[in-house]
Amino acid sequence: MKDVMPSTPDVMPEVKGVVIPIRPTWDKITALWLIFRQLGKQVPIVSESTSVANDPKLDQWRKLGYYLLDVGENKYQTRRTGSAVETVCRDFGITDTLLLSLVAIANRNNATGYMKSYSPQADRQKGEIWKFNNQSIRTSDLNWSCVWMLRDAYKVGVDVNQVILHVFGLLDAWLDIQQGNANLERWELRLQQSPIIQELWAIFGSPRLDTITLFSVPTLVWSLAVLGQEHELLKAKNVRDQVQWWLDIQRLIIEERIKARQWAEWFTSSENLQRLAKWGHHFDLEKCPGMKGVFVSCTEVQARELWGQRDLSNPVDNLMAAIFGAKKATDQHLFDLVITRDPVSKEVAILAGKIPLDLSEVFARLRGKDRQIRSEKKGAETKVWHLDVKGAGRTIRHQLLNGSPGWPLPPTQISTRDIINIVAKATTFF
Repeated sequence: MKDVMPSTPDVMPEVKGVVIPIRPTWDKITALWLIFRQLGKQVPIVSESTSVANDPKLDQWRKLGYYLLDVGENKYQTRRTGSAVETVCRDFGITDTLLLSLVAIANRNNATGYMKSYSPQADRQKGEIWKFNNQSIRTSDLNWSCVWMLRDAYKVGVDVNQVILHVFGLLDAWLDIQQGNANLERWELRLQQSPIIQELWAIFGSPRLDTITLFSVPTLVWSLAVLGQEHELLKAKNVRDQVQWWLDIQRLIIEERIKARQWAEWFTSSENLQRLAKWGHHFDLEKCPGMKGVFVSCTEVQARELWGQRDLSNPVDNLMAAIFGAKKATDQHLFDLVITRDPVSKEVAILAGKIPLDLSEVFARLRGKDRQIRSEKKGAETKVWHLDVKGAGRTIRHQLLNGSPGWPLPPTQISTRDIINIVAKATTFF
């Protein structure tokens, strides 16, 4: 592990609670699970997302003895660790080798995202048939990585406490297996004798055990089946109850994406685009010949469906291509830049497409405009906009965010018309 800044020993001995990000990912939830294990109890948690060191919003929690879990000055990037898991292991003096193995897992996932992938060897002809809009998809074709699913769970409105509870269940099962508390020979017996276990396993195409991925739903089925001493029927029902939550989440994600796709089909119709152009919401980028932008009030799930880029190796995209036609599932795209305003939070996101568009000047002008409206001095203004730079060189991409669901900022006070005008005039090519 890398060297990091020293912990704050005056805070660490008596942790009264934990401040977690608003939409904690697997890394953060695992770090929270480790804290509870190390404390030997659960303590209150509150949600607050900020990467600003010494953010005044965090003062009250510091004074109450709350630990900042990947929030404020304790972001893992600021601490120069590879993950929130590594930061917590250092801060809480965790030395158990089994628990420390989670550091390598979390660090690698933060660097590569490998845990979001899912490709076991399975029988693709098995599985349940889920129907959507008179089209069907086999459950054995879906991505059953829990790490991938929990990100979309937030987007479709699943409560964070439910997410934390079920990720804790994954981690509890993982630790029991690692500690040798399982009877591995019990698996084949339960698979043969229990219709419930058979049906669950078939949903995933009866994958080969040596190919199922860490923290996936099939891995949870196997883990729960080989743990515990309950009666066979009781065990099978308990496994089904825990797994059903993940099945319901998968179905909800697909249903919400399909609804968003239906909305996107309407939004991108020629009739609606004509209306948008008339209102000035579908506009040219003046310094980028041939490039067009659009403004829309929509949810983040809807915004994702506006982009034409589709990964046809993704079975969910294949399903929607079957429902709505393959044309919309190609690499074509109608907009080079999309400005979205969340209908609830009113936060604005300015998102560029495949062509690398430089939003640096847009960022500067929007900051200046908000500062002027708020009558604030330069250098002491409220942080309203964040320029997110992804990639480098030819792959560089800009996103300009007035906060996000997982990282809120004060809503901009700039009018929609002024935002569109600034974006249209100041966006350039790299």
